[in-house]
Amino acid sequence: MSDAPANPQPVNTQSANPEITVQPLTLENFDGFVAMQMRVGARSFKSCSCMYFRNPETDYSTGSAEQNRADLRVILASGAVPGLVAIRSGKVVGWVGVGPRGDFPRLENSAALKAIDDVDAWPIICFFVDRSHRRQGVATALLKAAAAHAKSLGAVALEAFPVDSAAALADDHAFHGPLELFERDGYLEVARQKANRPILRKLLG
Repeated sequence: MSDAPANPQPVNTQSANPEITVQPLTLENFDGFVAMQMRVGARSFKSCSCMYFRNPETDYSTGSAEQNRADLRVILASGAVPGLVAIRSGKVVGWVGVGPRGDFPRLENSAALKAIDDVDAWPIICFFVDRSHRRQGVATALLKAAAAHAKSLGAVALEAFPVDSAAALADDHAFHGPLELFERDGYLEVARQKANRPILRKLLG
């Protein structure tokens, strides 16, 4: 698990919508994160709590939403920052899971997502915006904040793993974030280990 400040501060980021702020997920805003999970229709996001890639394959249970939330709470109690939340009008409306690759051991079990080199590129492992707040700057604010957060903790690059598909993806299959979002922010394809799964990277120097 990565080192993190004991009292993580809001991440400075510019947003086209001044109503949106981005903060590290903490025990203080965890209930708001869970409330967003309960509002959305994406079944996998409700049950996973961004724990899928954090747990070894043998330890992960797709049927235990309560256990996954409890495991995420343990991470927060340690002072680590597993990701960032977007706040609008006092509610959590978006989430990005990001951290050092070592935080996500299950990535190395994936033929499509395993490391391609030894660059210290932090994976953006999960991306979600409440449906009623999409196309209003939330995703862009989260992405820019993820870069600021990772850079402040020593990362030299971010990586993203969107699905490259001409068809619209259901929420349960689009949790890595949309390809066009990353392309607009300057991410470049650096590898493809599976035909429809590009690995995109953005340097933070």
